[in-house]
Amino acid sequence: MHGILALPALDMSRTTDSEQRTRCRTRALHHQQSGLAIFQGRLTQPEPSARLEAIFAFSCILIIITFATPGVDNENPSINGVLDVIRLYRGPKVMASKSWQLISTSDISPLLGEWKGPTEFSFPHHLRVHFDNLNLKLEDEDDNQAWTVLIECIARSIKPHQETEFKAIGTWPALMSNTFFDRLQALQGQALVILAQFNFVLRRFRFLWWLDGWDSILLQTVDQCLTEADKQRFNWSVSEMQRLLDFVDTPPTTGMEAK
Repeated sequence: MHGILALPALDMSRTTDSEQRTRCRTRALHHQQSGLAIFQGRLTQPEPSARLEAIFAFSCILIIITFATPGVDNENPSINGVLDVIRLYRGPKVMASKSWQLISTSDISPLLGEWKGPTEFSFPHHLRVHFDNLNLKLEDEDDNQAWTVLIECIARSIKPHQETEFKAIGTWPALMSNTFFDRLQALQGQALVILAQFNFVLRRFRFLWWLDGWDSILLQTVDQCLTEADKQRFNWSVSEMQRLLDFVDTPPTTGMEAK
């Protein structure tokens, strides 16, 4: 319940009214901290199945809360803050793998499991050229797996005239290997460039209030972390990335439009 109450408070705290913003922000923080305290206590105890679903749901809500916080605080996170968001996806992944039979039949199951649409996909010419020009070396298994999963998430996010699969937002952060995540933490150039391509997913879903602005946050954060040598090696260009992000900026179909 605390997680559910924190979300509307965060949404309302984006108002321009400073007094209301402070009040809603304080309320959201209270519910976040209260829910987190209960959540952390439950993680150390064996839980009956009825509670496990609620714990899993809160772990997902916690990701949304963390995404939403920069928009409320008006402060962009550092690379460590960005990676903290990605790290949060690891918890639901572990929980789902241990209790898949229960979670797969819950109301959250549409965000998990197999994709709904066909597995074949293609990219517009502009994006194909961009991906080729990155000069990625994908012989390594972990880098290759991270890139393969991300490419499918991007393709399913930007495909026009098709109902959105919201699991594209979390699939890549959850499925990247621990080794690849370690490379992100070590600020390895190729891993950071791959991370930057996640912007295409974030931009496509920025109609969700808690993701609004995150494509810009991630783009600028990666740009600040890349060395000049890596920028040359991978043909890195903020302006080119921004142009391509604008190119895919048509809001997708959600399946909830008026018929």
